[in-house]
Amino acid sequence: MNTDPLTAANLLPHVRALAEEIGPRPAGHAAELQARQYIQDVLNGLGYQEIETLPFPAPDTWGYALGNPLALGLAANFCPPHCRLLGGLTTLACTYTLWGSMRINKQPLATLAPRRPSANLIVRISPAGPPRHLLVGHLVNPLPF
Repeated sequence: MNTDPLTAANLLPHVRALAEEIGPRPAGHAAELQARQYIQDVLNGLGYQEIETLPFPAPDTWGYALGNPLALGLAANFCPPHCRLLGGLTTLACTYTLWGSMRINKQPLATLAPRRPSANLIVRISPAGPPRHLLVGHLVNPLPF
């Protein structure tokens, strides 16, 4: 049996646990906490004990992405019929905000979005040989539509 924890065969059960058993993990919700605890348990099981949790407030992603466009779209419906220009501008603002949320841009009404507690895990791994530097990044790509 391969003891390297980074082989596809060894990583696949973790991918399945995160994707199938825990499922979607929106920021600040219980599933995100469950996934973070799962990852911390796996790292502890591999012998990594120096794990730091860095908490931060995150916008509630379930309502954040579509809440602002929906609010603007509904506002356009309350414009009186003789104010078609105002209704049209509100609809354009709705479309722009929806497009921005699909590209993961900051929303104009972001300050109104509810915040939930979230956190990152930072793992300190002591080098086995000469010191090396490891840079790890996380990039959220815009959605393809």
